[in-house]
Amino acid sequence: MDEKLAVLQEMQERGHARELGHLENYFAICQRQDLYTNFSMFCELSDACSFEEFTFALRSICLENPILLHTVIPKKWPNHLEYYASEEYTSNPVSNHEFMRLLENVNMSDLLMNTQDEYAEVVSKIFEIFNRNGGHYTSEIFDMTAAIRIPYGDPVKPNWRVLCFPGGSENSWSKFLYISNHCSSDAGSAMNLFKDISAQLNNLPEKLPTTDTVFDYSSDYEKIGRLPIPIEQRVDYKPPLTYFPQLLGAQFLRNHLSYHSKGAVVSRITTPDEGNRAYSRFLNFTSEQMQAIKNKIKTQVNPQCTMTPFLQTCLLVSLYKSGKIFSGSFREWFMDMVIPMRTSQLLPDDDEVRDMYKYGANIGGSRYNYLISSLNIGDDKEAFWSLVKYYNDVFIKAKENKHYLYPLGALMLDSVRQRTNVDKIVVDDLLGLPRDGAVLSNIGFVKQAADIKKYKIQDMVFSQTLGSLRHSFTMSACTTAVGGMNIVACAAHGTVSCKKDWEDLCELFKQEVLTI
Repeated sequence: MDEKLAVLQEMQERGHARELGHLENYFAICQRQDLYTNFSMFCELSDACSFEEFTFALRSICLENPILLHTVIPKKWPNHLEYYASEEYTSNPVSNHEFMRLLENVNMSDLLMNTQDEYAEVVSKIFEIFNRNGGHYTSEIFDMTAAIRIPYGDPVKPNWRVLCFPGGSENSWSKFLYISNHCSSDAGSAMNLFKDISAQLNNLPEKLPTTDTVFDYSSDYEKIGRLPIPIEQRVDYKPPLTYFPQLLGAQFLRNHLSYHSKGAVVSRITTPDEGNRAYSRFLNFTSEQMQAIKNKIKTQVNPQCTMTPFLQTCLLVSLYKSGKIFSGSFREWFMDMVIPMRTSQLLPDDDEVRDMYKYGANIGGSRYNYLISSLNIGDDKEAFWSLVKYYNDVFIKAKENKHYLYPLGALMLDSVRQRTNVDKIVVDDLLGLPRDGAVLSNIGFVKQAADIKKYKIQDMVFSQTLGSLRHSFTMSACTTAVGGMNIVACAAHGTVSCKKDWEDLCELFKQEVLTI
């Protein structure tokens, strides 16, 4: 038997290799079809840690959560990307997904971008900007990191990296950037990684190992658990047939009676045109401002209402008020909004099971079309809060009706997979088409345990650009006790005429948030 096949079979028997789940396959499609670059999470800790301390923390976390140590095994490696783009592949249904397996060795040099030759040029430029801006993470840095590619299916490195920003000493860091290609990772995973790093740094042994080894399968395999089964085997994503008229009706409205950008049509990431370029803007709301906003939401809606329907209202109303987005065309009735949700919250109320899904691309999303005319409220506060209440009710019903699961679940149905190539479905729904609505990703407030005394999370910034997905606008939000709420707002080129117009619109949004 081939040696690699024997190792894979042994890993499979131990639960350290398996076929990708349907949801995992969706995010693999985004990589193998060249549709998505990365998402990132910046984190600042209250105290700096050494290389040895950081290594210990990462090793401890990875051993407890082995999915962090996986890679995907593409078909036809190393010519897999050419194969997946070929008619040979896309013209036929695919019955089996690729496999994931644990890597055989992971060292800090495999994780830290600081020392990796392929990123040396961009890292040097990032540090130059970082130092020039007084050691702050800025939208200029984000614009550079947004183009970074983490190789999909790398046989020796995982699907994520960490960049450690310069601090007080050469090998001591308090500011980090996690970057992932979205394969078996999401914003919740990034948040949990930094929470776990903080917790591990608060429980360091008296004597630290002097090693840069994070994982060695030959000596560590007995210390780790099995890879968790795909989340859709615990949470049912698949829609009933009765959902399809609603799905197709919403799609018809999006295609024929909704807002579309006048910019370039969507193209693959590596295509050198305007099809996936974007303007970005960072916004911050202090902890004091956030408390005032929460109090207002509690009073005007109810104590259970979250920040997300409020932010959606502010975004949509600001787009309308700007006078620069909607054309008033008789064919422009609706605005499409996507709200992602971390679906691990739908798992059974079992701590052991939920711990298995702290990491992974365990998300879904609701997608609705909203009447643009409903956004014409001017400065009417009563109408504003009526919209917040309406959106809040929509999100509650979406959760009750499983509408956060069904859009992606439709691609998981046997009747779809057995008749059509799913890669082709995804590609045909994106490439060569105009951009439409917006996606608002809010991972909420980052809570830490009361016993965390040092290495506390001071600030976090969650960000992602548009890639080759069809959204015209993205807003990514994250809130901490010290740093307040950070929002990274992006607009595709062509949605507004220039970067200054997008900056002005973001200031209008900020004013809307603060003057409610």
